[in-house]
Amino acid sequence: MAEKRGVVTIRKFIAAGIVLGMSFLMGACATLKKEECLTADWYQIGYEDGAKGYPLSRIGKHRKACAKHGVAPDMAVYEQGRHRGLVEFCTPDGGYRAGLSGRDVGNVCTGELNEPFMAGYNTGRDIYLLEREVRKEERDQEDRHREITRIENEIKAREAGMGKACETSESCRKAIDDIRELDRQLNDLRQDVRSSEFKIQSRKRTLEDMKANA
Repeated sequence: MAEKRGVVTIRKFIAAGIVLGMSFLMGACATLKKEECLTADWYQIGYEDGAKGYPLSRIGKHRKACAKHGVAPDMAVYEQGRHRGLVEFCTPDGGYRAGLSGRDVGNVCTGELNEPFMAGYNTGRDIYLLEREVRKEERDQEDRHREITRIENEIKAREAGMGKACETSESCRKAIDDIRELDRQLNDLRQDVRSSEFKIQSRKRTLEDMKANA
């Protein structure tokens, strides 16, 4: 009976922990704090959201954050402020910075603001994607170097053990074949390293040109 009560207590403790954790996460996701809701300048909030390129759906998060404090957003005033902020965000420079960060902006810039914004965004996005490719290739290159070191050590170990491996002609032939196979893998990896290094340097030069002309 005591064991059963212990199990129930543990389950209640776990459940309480889950509830507390969910509450914490919900609080962490709130866009506005209580004080901000109670003293909200919805024009300024809209302006700041627009200047950061947030979509109009952002107001829904503000509404949810302030509802528990009995405050509802002034939608008309918020939209006025957001439009002013978007005028500052939806520029070629704003688009470039958004693209360079890899951010997905959707259709936040509309009308006459869209074309100049997207021109900058596409330029920044191209640079972001190429930089991502270079970083991936550099990580792969590090893996190749580690594998080269591993194989080199393996070859040395097998060569050092040739005396024992060659107790019979058959085992000796197998040991030699194994070393030859490791040598082949090593040569392939070294060739891959040279090819990859050329590719990395070429892409880095392209990146420099793209940034210089952005």
